[in-house]
Amino acid sequence: MAQSASALERKNLVRRTVNPSDKRERRIALTRSGRREYAELLGKADEVQRILFCALHPDGHAAALAVLRDLAGVHADPEERDVAPPPRPAS
Repeated sequence: MAQSASALERKNLVRRTVNPSDKRERRIALTRSGRREYAELLGKADEVQRILFCALHPDGHAAALAVLRDLAGVHADPEERDVAPPPRPAS
């Protein structure tokens, strides 16, 4: 996480600060450039989603979205993940 934050900070997309009342806590906030980049990426993500979903019957949208969230590791509720992930192939 710290490496990712450092990379984003070097690109001037985020700013890290220390909480003045608790020096152990670090805060990360988007810079103006970061907000602009985020808005641009969000628009592109919406367009990709629209393209993917237009090929599906509307009844399949919820299932497709669940698969995409699974692939991305994004879950609104940790309890949504009721199936164990597949085993990793042996090296």
